[in-house]
Parts: sequence; C-alpha cells; structure tokens
Amino acid sequence: MSRFFVKSTLCALSIASIVFFQGCGKIQELVDYLSPNRKPVPPVVQKEASQPQVQALLQTAEQADSQAVQQKKEAAVKQELAPGILARVGDWTLALSEFNEQISELQGVVEGFDPKNVDQKKYILGEMIQQQLLVQAALKAKMDQSKEAKLAMEDFRNNLLAQLFVQKAVEGIQVTDQELETFYEENKKDIVSPFEWRVRELVVDSEDKAKEILVELNQGASFEAVAKTKSISESAAQGGDLGFLTTFAFEKMEQIVTALDEGAVSGSFKGPQGVYIVKLVEKRGGEIQEFDAIKEDLKAYLLAMKQQQAVFNVLADVQKEIPININEQLLEE
Repeated sequence: MSRFFVKSTLCALSIASIVFFQGCGKIQELVDYLSPNRKPVPPVVQKEASQPQVQALLQTAEQADSQAVQQKKEAAVKQELAPGILARVGDWTLALSEFNEQISELQGVVEGFDPKNVDQKKYILGEMIQQQLLVQAALKAKMDQSKEAKLAMEDFRNNLLAQLFVQKAVEGIQVTDQELETFYEENKKDIVSPFEWRVRELVVDSEDKAKEILVELNQGASFEAVAKTKSISESAAQGGDLGFLTTFAFEKMEQIVTALDEGAVSGSFKGPQGVYIVKLVEKRGGEIQEFDAIKEDLKAYLLAMKQQQAVFNVLADVQKEIPININEQLLEE
C-alpha cells in the first residue's frame, strides 16, 4: 500500500476533526493491515479518535510502509544476486573478480592501501556504488545527450583508443643486455656525470661601477671582499657565493660561466638585477660513468627509444591506408 493511499485515507477520516471508528477495533485493524506482519487482535471498546491519535496513526503507517519497502528491497537484492556477483545497482552489476582486480591495481597506486583490509574494501565499494547511482541518475535525466557530454565522451574515447593502439604496437618490445653493452661502448664518452659549477657573483647598477670593480680585481682585490661591500645582489652577504650550480638564473650567465676556466673572473655583462661580474671558483663532474651504475637508466632510455620507433613505423603504415588532407591556409586566418 502506498504512502499516498494511506495519507489520503486518513485525511478523509479526519475531515470533521473528530473521527469515529465503528465496529471491532478498526484503528488497530488498519495499523495491522498496513504492517507486513498482520495479526488478529481482540475487540476493543468503541471510542473517539482525536486528531493527535490520527497523526500518530499516520506516522505508524508511514514507518510500517517504509520498513516493508526496505525489507522487500533487501530481500530482492539477496535473491537476485547470482553467484560471484558482489553488487548490483539498477542494471549495473559488479563481479567479485572485477572488484578484486581493481583492488589489486589500487595497491600500487594509493599509498598505504591494504587490499586485505575489509574496511578499506568496503569504502572502495561504497565509492563505486555512489558513482553508479550518480551515473544512472544522470542517464535518467538524459545528461549524456548534452553537447558538452558528447564532446567529452568522444575525446575520452579517442584518447583511450589511441593509447590501446600504442600499447598493442609496443607489446613485447624488450632491450637485451647485448644491446645495452653495445650502446654503452659506442656512447660512453658522452655518458658522463653532470657538471656542476661553483660560482661567485658581483652585481652593481651601472657599467661604470662594474669597470671600477674590474680594475680592483685585476689589481689583486679579493672577489669575496668586494662582493660583500659593493654588490647589490642578495648573495652579497655570502661574498657573492652561489654554491654549486647545475642550472643558471639566466642564459647569459650560463654562457659566461661555462666558458670560464677555474679561478677565472669574467668581464661585465647585463642581467636581471643590473651589471654582473662572475668568478668560477670550481668545476666538477664530467667523469665517464660506470656501466653497472647506469645500466637500469640506459635500459629505460633504450626501451623508450625502441617503443617510439615502433609507433612511428606503425603510423607510417597507417598513413599509407588513410588519406590526410590539411588546409593550412585556415591556420593563418
């Protein structure tokens, strides 16, 4: 019996604010009739039903109706779930094997995730169910028919298909130890440890001041001492010391520093904060790296190169079968 029917019936019975139920226990009979567990009751004395009593009856009827619906839903789910099916949401089903696969994938992605933790698995299942509820509600509202949704789904489809095609193209590609050793021997002169440069800088606000300082430095003044007293850079307090650098603040500084010999001082040049003078204190790195120390990095590099070449080869074959036309003039409009 629906809630609408119950409310309509009780409303009709309470029109005059005072309702009389004639006969043997009509109030209790109505309550029992709405209950999923109907039981015969002994006769009761005829009495007047007040408005609060009707409201209480309404609440009792609604609760009974709600409990009955929930019990039916739970029973239906238990009866309909086939062996191996973990959950069902509408017409969507989730097999236990599929769920376990996703749980296994999460183990390597989510830090601290324990695939044996029941509470964590329940949480993941709850998230999946909530997603399906939202998806099915959106489909019912025909949100998948909007222009934005169609474009997004088409974009996702294209990306997914392209990724699957690439995965198929590189499937089975490997790098052998012989390939690694050959590559190392042919390129080891270029496989060196990264260079680092320990640099001091001195920055002033004009070319004239820079020329005066260069004269002092050429006459034997300490770069560190002059930087502390005359440099306007933040490094002045450290005597212009920038420590060991692998990257530089701007391109001109990199060009100047990498061309200097150890202990040499540059001429003046312009930079972001003013006019610069730099000194190369020390240079290190550039040693040929041992094969065993970089073997895994080499393997990853060569594998990526072989996979990339495989994709290029496949694309070349595909382009022979699928015509491509481009109107480049439209790009210039």
